[in-house]
Parts: sequence; structure tokens; C-alpha cells
Amino acid sequence: MRLLFIGLPLLELLGLMVVTDRIGLPATLLEIVLSCALGMIVIRRSGRSIKALLQRFQKTPPNSLWSIIRPLQGLLGGLFLCVPGVLSDLIGLYLAISAGGRNDAETGGTGRGTPGPNPKSPTIIEGEFVQEDLERLN
Repeated sequence: MRLLFIGLPLLELLGLMVVTDRIGLPATLLEIVLSCALGMIVIRRSGRSIKALLQRFQKTPPNSLWSIIRPLQGLLGGLFLCVPGVLSDLIGLYLAISAGGRNDAETGGTGRGTPGPNPKSPTIIEGEFVQEDLERLN
């Protein structure tokens, strides 16, 4: 755990020094400002979806764990984007992108692993069912 608290800031500092050496100080400062602005946008968007999610969960319980995790993943991605550094920007971009463009809370989507648009509607699988005697098959 100590390695994480000591090593991660050192890796971030090293990454910023390499980027500054490659593209220059003004471009590096611009990258830091733009990534922080993008992080604020992602946080604001995730905050709205979390608020809508909580309002929806007051009416009906959550239908999957994924519908709870997705907005929190976007919030964490936005926080990582606000931290200056190359490694945290990459982690933040990954989390923000994998949180998805579709918001389960706003669109009323079903998330992963749910039966359909209305969980209370019956699932009908069409086909034929034939029960045969196992002794006759052997």
C-alpha cells in the first residue's frame, strides 16, 4: 500500500516530465487544463445520472448491480481526469469511456442481464417440447 502512495505520484511526475520534454511546457499545461475540464464535464454528467438513478430507485428497486456501478464508474473516471498526470488521465479516460454513452438512469434502460424492457412481463420462448423415455433411448 505504501508503494501505491509513493510510487503512483512518482510515476505521474515522471510521465509529466517526459511529456513536457517531448511536446513542450505550454502544450503540457494545455493538456492538464483540458483533461481537468473534461473531468469536470464527466463528473457533472455522472452526477446528473446518479441523481436520476436515485430518484428512479425510490420508485422501484434496482434490477441489476451494473445499473448502480455504471454512474459511479463515470464519477471515478472524472476524478482521475482532474488529477494532473499521464497515468491518471489514461485511467480516467478508460473509466469514463467504459461507463458508456448510454445512461441507464436517464433512458430507463435495463442494464446487463435483465430479461427485457419490462422485468415483470413474462418471457416466452417459442418451440416444441418432447419428453422421451430414457430407457427407450438406450
